[in-house]
Amino acid sequence: MQFVVEHFYRIEDRNGNSTYVFYDQHFGRVSDSNSFSYKFLSLANSLKRDGYVVMDRVVKKMLPKDIEEAQTENQLNLFLRKFGFTISKGHLEQAIKNHSQGNWAGANSQFRAFIESLLMDISNYIIPKNTCESAAKAIKLLSHTANPPFLKSELNEIENKNCTNPFIEAFWKRLHPEGSHPGLSDENDCTFRYHITIVVAYYFLQRLTSRINES
Repeated sequence: MQFVVEHFYRIEDRNGNSTYVFYDQHFGRVSDSNSFSYKFLSLANSLKRDGYVVMDRVVKKMLPKDIEEAQTENQLNLFLRKFGFTISKGHLEQAIKNHSQGNWAGANSQFRAFIESLLMDISNYIIPKNTCESAAKAIKLLSHTANPPFLKSELNEIENKNCTNPFIEAFWKRLHPEGSHPGLSDENDCTFRYHITIVVAYYFLQRLTSRINES
């Protein structure tokens, strides 16, 4: 990837564009240092999902080495196919497509829809007699009806006597602080939602796999 970036800037330098600065209504002031990301938006956004960013003509790591989002995303898709969670998989694909295109509000909406669909899918998989059609009901079923509970009180994932602000509720609210279509969003916030969404989803699907293997 670094070779591609260097090749791009060699052409820019050759054409006399190395100091070119202009204004874009969506990006603001765009300079030579980030013109690659501006001209190749989809590729740049894909790199960010993998944990990389192009800065000062160099591809740099955004995240710690122990967080490999690209691998997690691939494994997450394998889990979704394995369990036949096709609707959830479709929401995730739409979210990633919107993120690649810089459609932050659209991506945010699909990240939220993906998590809601995933919680319902897991609930219906574990407790097929209690079909649910909302995230709220899925959380309730996975917390209290499932035996043993899928969402764990001891990890403060659900409310208990020692935790009044459980993880799953806070995570759900973080995905839509202003509703599923907030109208205003930005690249950093949307990319953050991407990272936490795939990590949490992958973790829960790992747990579901372990649960099945132990039964």
